[in-house]
Amino acid sequence: MSITAKLDELFKEWIASNPSYKDSFVKDGVVNETEWSDSECKILILLKERNKDTGDIRESINQEKQGVWPEVGEWSFGIHKTLLTEIPDFKDAKDERDKFRKMVAVMNLKKTPGGGSANEEEIREAARKDWDFICREIAIIDPKIIICGGTFNFFRELCSEWEIRELGNGGNRAYKFGDRVVIDFVHPSYRVRSDMKFYYLCAIYQKVLNILHKQGLSLC
Repeated sequence: MSITAKLDELFKEWIASNPSYKDSFVKDGVVNETEWSDSECKILILLKERNKDTGDIRESINQEKQGVWPEVGEWSFGIHKTLLTEIPDFKDAKDERDKFRKMVAVMNLKKTPGGGSANEEEIREAARKDWDFICREIAIIDPKIIICGGTFNFFRELCSEWEIRELGNGGNRAYKFGDRVVIDFVHPSYRVRSDMKFYYLCAIYQKVLNILHKQGLSLC
């Protein structure tokens, strides 16, 4: 069974668990399974909630060129192209972002849409209530790298029973979660220039690569 089919089966069970989800549940996951399969770096962007719209995020990202999805493509390009001693150019990321945004998985902790700004307590409560489903979705997606777009504090709180340890000597904003790497980062729409976010993410990831390299490990 494909990843998409497994997720759709999970979503049926998830929606059935709460009557309020019947007409408002926002599906997400691997954007394009063909591109995902061909990708060496399996990247999951973990966000809070969708802003207003319902529907399937996978379809939106495949079709949409506005909103936060171009930045997701730039981040994907950056992770794929960052090397131990080299960080890619943002101009190249902009040129290739429509292709690379289809190589990721995108997931919201809260499966119903919110307003213009997220209510932190609502996100926390929704994630706590649905934590078992969230863990199952992550397991199906099976990413190598999780970029927490403003969600790391929720993730760390709810993963308290699992091992999460910081990579390096502190301050790297990168953690080991089992065999996966988790990066504590900002939301794609965070009001800082896109190139600055891009280079900061690449710099964090480059540190991760070098730390793992010294340990004889690799991700992609």
